[in-house]
Amino acid sequence: MTHEVVMYLREMFRGEPICSVMPTSSFAVRQICREIPTGRPVCIGEYGPGSGVFTRYLADRVHPNSTIVAIEVNRALHDELGSV
Repeated sequence: MTHEVVMYLREMFRGEPICSVMPTSSFAVRQICREIPTGRPVCIGEYGPGSGVFTRYLADRVHPNSTIVAIEVNRALHDELGSV
């Protein structure tokens, strides 16, 4: 089990707000984000980024003048995000 999966499960059993028991797979992230333009600035809002699999993927690929706003209410997952 990866560190992320253990963290998700721990938070779930603690009764903390969490919507998934494991991070989204890289394949799913690529498929979901494939239509997001990379040649022009975009503004993306992400509610509940969890450990940041979408956030990191997007930060590495969108136009450098883009804005990504990620809001995480779970403290442990928020701390895991760091400064993505």
